[in-house]
Amino acid sequence: MSTVEKRVKSPWDYAAYAAIPQDGKQHEIIDGEHVVNPAPTLSHQEVSRHIKFQLSTQIELTEQGKVINAPVDLTRVW
Repeated sequence: MSTVEKRVKSPWDYAAYAAIPQDGKQHEIIDGEHVVNPAPTLSHQEVSRHIKFQLSTQIELTEQGKVINAPVDLTRVW
């Protein structure tokens, strides 16, 4: 179950996002709210591994792109 951290509404910038603790939980900013999710279950991770294998076989081994199987920080540059 997700929980929403209550905080004063203010615009999130990368510095505020980067200040979120590295505590092993999944932190997301959704519509300006800080949402904390529990770690994925073992079953979820197994399914994710199988999907990544299939995608890697079709995309990476044929040099059509990259498959990333973990969350990464993305920033817009424009």
